[in-house]
Amino acid sequence: MSNANHARGCDWLSRHLAGRFRVHRLHRLADSHIDSTVLALRPGLLLVRTPDVAERLPKALQAWDMIFLR
Repeated sequence: MSNANHARGCDWLSRHLAGRFRVHRLHRLADSHIDSTVLALRPGLLLVRTPDVAERLPKALQAWDMIFLR
């Protein structure tokens, strides 16, 4: 989340998905579109731009397998 609009969207998504999915808040990971930085390909596998991005992910996601772009 890099701005107030992202925070509001995350709040809405958390309420909408409550009880079915966990929403992880990622702070200062991307300026605009998170999917250009990290993308879940399937449960347990992430496409990640660089290893330094992986270090900033929540612990739950750091345990997933990762494919790095660079």
